[in-house]
Amino acid sequence: MGSTSHLLFHFMNVLELGGTARRQTLLSRGFPLFAIVVLGLAGPLAAAETEPAAAADDEAADNDDVISLAAYNVKADRIEDFGLRVRPSAYSGPTTLVTFWFAKFTPLITAVVPNTAAAKAGLQPGERILKSEGQSTVGGLFSTGKFGQWYKTQRKKWAEVTAGKKNVTWTLEIEAPVTKVVRTVKLVVPTPPPYWGASVWRMPEGRVPATVREPGPLAERSRAVLDNGIWTLLEENSVQSIFDRSLSSGARPTGYEWHIGNGSEGEHRIRVTQFRGRTDVVLETSSHATGRWIYLTSPSGALERAWHWQRKPKKSGEVSPGEARDSFESELDLWTTKVGKVSARWPFEVKPGYDANAIFAVLAAKDGAPPVAVVRPFAEAFLKLPPAGEAERALFTDAYGKLGADPDQWAYTETSRGLENQRVTVTRVDPSKPESERSVLLSIDGKSPTPAEVQRWRDDGGDTPKTLGDLPPLATIVDLKDLRVFQDGTAAVVFELPIRNDSADFPAEKFQAHFRVNKVSRAFEDITVQLRDSFRVAGVVKVTEAGVDVHFQTFDPALAPQPVRLKAGGGVRVLFVKFSRSFEATGTDFKRVEPFDEATVPAK
Repeated sequence: MGSTSHLLFHFMNVLELGGTARRQTLLSRGFPLFAIVVLGLAGPLAAAETEPAAAADDEAADNDDVISLAAYNVKADRIEDFGLRVRPSAYSGPTTLVTFWFAKFTPLITAVVPNTAAAKAGLQPGERILKSEGQSTVGGLFSTGKFGQWYKTQRKKWAEVTAGKKNVTWTLEIEAPVTKVVRTVKLVVPTPPPYWGASVWRMPEGRVPATVREPGPLAERSRAVLDNGIWTLLEENSVQSIFDRSLSSGARPTGYEWHIGNGSEGEHRIRVTQFRGRTDVVLETSSHATGRWIYLTSPSGALERAWHWQRKPKKSGEVSPGEARDSFESELDLWTTKVGKVSARWPFEVKPGYDANAIFAVLAAKDGAPPVAVVRPFAEAFLKLPPAGEAERALFTDAYGKLGADPDQWAYTETSRGLENQRVTVTRVDPSKPESERSVLLSIDGKSPTPAEVQRWRDDGGDTPKTLGDLPPLATIVDLKDLRVFQDGTAAVVFELPIRNDSADFPAEKFQAHFRVNKVSRAFEDITVQLRDSFRVAGVVKVTEAGVDVHFQTFDPALAPQPVRLKAGGGVRVLFVKFSRSFEATGTDFKRVEPFDEATVPAK
């Protein structure tokens, strides 16, 4: 469907954004759309009750990068990285519950990878991106920096790179964090050597070799991280008391980092900074089973402070050095003796014969019971349903395979009502046209758009073709293994699947997801997610409504059905005040077309 629907579904796939995924709530990858709608309402209200206003800038970003982080120590050949990591952040700072709803958000650069286009263009962590390819990236609460548009632009750029285009550019308007000076930069790939991911590692271009005056077992490793690591914001570690922003006239503290592993199986990070005029080292280890540990140390290897966040048993905040000693010693051993330059490609890799996840055995519960990931219980009503048989599983598999297929075969008119302003927008999408003409704004609230409204629509990415074919894999939203039959009718079977979510803070069992599959076309007719029971967030916010409904229609038996209606919304109650948001988009006037082929256009 159109821009807003694409944005909503996009958020299901990008919520590993520097904030939530690295905070106490630890929302999982593939967080469902209805959770976004609900917590988009409940989150600000709950935050207002539980967090100081000064934290609004970071909490507003709570949605590990909207652009998913590529593994820093990947060994396989891959296409070149533009080299910047971003997350949404409040641009006009919300200070009260009321102003939060009207706050503006922009992409905030959280990291710059060495020897990439971003590094060569002079981008710095803490800078804000005001425009991308001439289009504004400043958006409201439900666009959080227009990341749907940002994601689409990035994907287009990556497609050009993978297609072998010799010169791909990305023009950004950047604002400095303290001076507010705005400049325009152009990222160009491929970059000349040295470049990120080359077969032979070279020290980052233009970086001055670091001096570490303090002695100790971490001195050499600290120097290596400062010389080779990823330049990043240190506030991402959530230990704000270590790096007070006031030390640099409001500038965000930066340092250099490297990480090994991944968030699901186990991850190890080392951050080194000289922000305070001394060499600080922050070690971090995290996994779903053991939670997240952070240790403040120095080149001496002495443990100064430690923090622990864990879901079950629930624990949050600073812990005593004695409690953290064993796990800290294991992490210290990893970075001092088990990590080094194993190959010519990367400066930091785990040496052969060592399991980087061995530390998680040390982090097991004191009573010897192995820690386990949070497993949300299934709803009793779901457990009573009969499991799908072999034939029924085959029916669902066929429908699943058609989801999102053939979107470029159809021209259609979309009518949508937005989450924020509730204006009714009508656009015509025609894949047979060149990209610049593929989406046309027909009307706003029943009237022909003015030139200014068309320009705003373009700035918001409205002219970038989008379809529900961008729906992420269902495997990231529901558990495909536990397929049950809710209803077996004459023409269709309604399947129910449990929502995937291992967060202790989001009650996945409170929702039910139904998928209606036509027995003849063996394709989805409807996908519906709805709230079973109300629930509370942060004690004072009660979620009373939440749901998503997608309807599909078959226009040609030879092609996959297309989404023709999307509804999404939610409502919460705080004390005696009710807040709600909803979105609706419909597709009509479908016409079969041949997708535009640039190769068939005569050269001028």
